[in-house]
Amino acid sequence: AQGFKAPEPNQINNGFANVVANYRSVPNPDLRPERSRSFEGGARFVTDRGTFDVTAFDSRFRNFIDQVQVSGSFTAADPAVYQYINLGRVKIHGIEAKADYRVYGDFGLRAAASWAKGTVTQTGATVSRPLDSVEPFKFVAGAFYQPKDGPFRAEIVATHSARKPQSRTNNSCNTTTTTCFTPPGFWIVDATASFKLLDHATLRAGLFNIFDKKYFWWSDVRGLTSTSTIRDAYTQPGRNFGLSIAANF
Repeated sequence: AQGFKAPEPNQINNGFANVVANYRSVPNPDLRPERSRSFEGGARFVTDRGTFDVTAFDSRFRNFIDQVQVSGSFTAADPAVYQYINLGRVKIHGIEAKADYRVYGDFGLRAAASWAKGTVTQTGATVSRPLDSVEPFKFVAGAFYQPKDGPFRAEIVATHSARKPQSRTNNSCNTTTTTCFTPPGFWIVDATASFKLLDHATLRAGLFNIFDKKYFWWSDVRGLTSTSTIRDAYTQPGRNFGLSIAANF
């Protein structure tokens, strides 16, 4: 596959400042379109009880668009500055797998895993470095109860995100005294249930982060220093409950 992606309006025009956390985002009217060429291959196995899919991919980009920290140190005198820029040549490859299997009757198991690795060669540079925006390894596994063609589904799911190795970051926030913050890996457990009320409406409820784990998503904290005093502002919610109704017309 070949791709073409024009810069989005918010990437060209965005402007934002957080004077409390000492960072800001600035526009970039000179962004160029992103072009890509990708190769993907996979296999799917189907049985009476479930399915298994595995896919591998390799993508090459020119003028890859990404938001990066271009200057600053998160202090009042020197706030961090973020901007969408063209990174030059980027390579991303990885593998994804997922499975869904009915163990017995209306009870089943599901699992999914994804891993990717990215490198970037800046325009005019000869040495490649890691691409920070690639997420670390992620694994999801769950058990569910869902009668076939029935309106009810209940599920308990465990999610694992691995730690991003320091060697797989470009350490853009590095100074003479500190390195970038790489959050620890974690496991969280959620329980959800849904009930189809009508042909066009579904009621959903869930208890999330059941064990009240303190955790960070890598995409939220990349660019923070290991000595940052505002890291806790980027944590995800502790144990929480949600209730919603979705309707389609």
